Amino acid sequence: MRILFVLFLFIPVFGKSQLFYNTDDYFSLSNPSAFAEKRIYTTGLFNFNNFNAPNTNYSYVIYKQNIGGISIGVNGDFQNFGILKSTRGALQVGYPCRLTRKLTLNSGIGINATKDNYMYAFADKPVEIIKWNPAYIGVDAGISLFSKKWNVGFSVMNLNQGKRMIDTLKFSTIMYLNFFGSYDLKLDSLSKFHLVPSLFIQYSPEGFYSSYFNLKLNFLAHSIGFGYMRSNPSLFYEYRFRKRITIGASIGKYFSPFHLENNSWNGMLRINYELKNRRLISTNPVNF
Repeated sequence: MRILFVLFLFIPVFGKSQLFYNTDDYFSLSNPSAFAEKRIYTTGLFNFNNFNAPNTNYSYVIYKQNIGGISIGVNGDFQNFGILKSTRGALQVGYPCRLTRKLTLNSGIGINATKDNYMYAFADKPVEIIKWNPAYIGVDAGISLFSKKWNVGFSVMNLNQGKRMIDTLKFSTIMYLNFFGSYDLKLDSLSKFHLVPSLFIQYSPEGFYSSYFNLKLNFLAHSIGFGYMRSNPSLFYEYRFRKRITIGASIGKYFSPFHLENNSWNGMLRINYELKNRRLISTNPVNF
């Protein structure tokens, strides 16, 4: 039972279900070069992973600021999946390099610390055991190319493959290779309607593979779209207020071979707030 428990915890979080409906969120959390932006903004996402399992959810927040041409950002996320709770904080540094008038090469590096808390009950003991594990460090690096119509990015997560401890067992974390790409297709001469397909792919040398496809239609202040990861399809809608605040929601089918409620539904709420000035702000995510 202990071995099965450990294997359960080591199933990568991206493989369990569709965490986000917007590929920008996959890009921001997997590629430090996403922080090489001149805009200052925060993003919060709250994920109701499974309506039938209230202890399953995911939320995160991001803050970026450009200082003297170098972008510095912090992000944090919290996930709760069954018996596992994990809290993560990261510091990212990005640098943009303009190659041409229309093309920019961004690079970035990040370091993060993650701490796990799990709870389980032995078969011969009715009392639940709660265990905190020591924090482990991960190093990420990435590059990305941005133009007005398209962008692509490549990154490596857990480059150092830091040690993660579960109970008395110690493991090397898995290294991930990530690819992100999107294209903005203008549908009319006035540029009011845009069709944006995008793709996020994650692969590890250990053989894990996952991909998420996103197709959205942007018109005026609205965005509607469709997302698909493995057996997790979803529909979403976003609305942009005064070009600064974006609020959106998604609902989709939930499937996971490692979850009892594998035929239920999941919902997501996404909030994005862009700042044009340089004053620091604090962001407090709301827990649902």
